[in-house]
Amino acid sequence: MSIRSIFLGCATLGLILSAPLSARPVGGSCDPAGPMGRCLEGRMAAQLKLTDAQKAKMGTIKAQHAVALNAKRQAMQEAHKAFQQAALNPGTSLDQLKKLHQTVADSQFELMLEHRAMRLEMRALLTPEQQAEADKLCKEMPARGQGGRGGRGKGMGW
Repeated sequence: MSIRSIFLGCATLGLILSAPLSARPVGGSCDPAGPMGRCLEGRMAAQLKLTDAQKAKMGTIKAQHAVALNAKRQAMQEAHKAFQQAALNPGTSLDQLKKLHQTVADSQFELMLEHRAMRLEMRALLTPEQQAEADKLCKEMPARGQGGRGGRGKGMGW
């Protein structure tokens, strides 16, 4: 086995391992660019004391973004699948892999922007007091969420 083959194998493995990480939303942040998750449902909605009108408007906003979110999520998954298939193919050049990886990153970014737009619209419906409480809950959430349920996102995403 030549050094070039070993190098290409390691580079390919590195790309395969890094792509799934780059395809996931980043959590644990109170930055407005963080993921929305289900922060306005259930317990947080109760803690913020959302009115029925606020809940209804947030449901409308969520529905308005649903088609775009699904389309962007699908595009990201397809880009990721194409990248993974190419990364496993020894005939794929490094330039091709780099382009495919960039496509994954670009589609992930587009999905994040759609989530952000939805979340900012929802946040605008909150009173200043509710926004302050949401910020407080967000800052507390990463510490409480480390070992608990909730999966990938650990913050409220405000």
